[in-house]
Amino acid sequence: MCSEAKPLDCHRFSMLSRYFMDNGYEVNHILHSNEIVPHAVLEKEMIDEYVGKGKLSEVDQMFGEYTEDMQRVDVYRLKNKEIGYKPGEEYENQE
Repeated sequence: MCSEAKPLDCHRFSMLSRYFMDNGYEVNHILHSNEIVPHAVLEKEMIDEYVGKGKLSEVDQMFGEYTEDMQRVDVYRLKNKEIGYKPGEEYENQE
């Protein structure tokens, strides 16, 4: 379904796969190495990556003000902003 070597670099990961997961479907990704990885594993990897880069806060374990659900929503927002299509961008990259 996707030509990206890494599912995390594909817009289908953060749009379609997320939709299916949220609606109770089991989603697996086939990596370039033919390894099959569950979506939840890659989602956790994405969250850890953004936390490590300081772009996403860790879950607030003490007071519960920033929950795992909130973190998940935020990480997808950040990922979609990063990989989403931006009109005119194809012309900017040609210079």
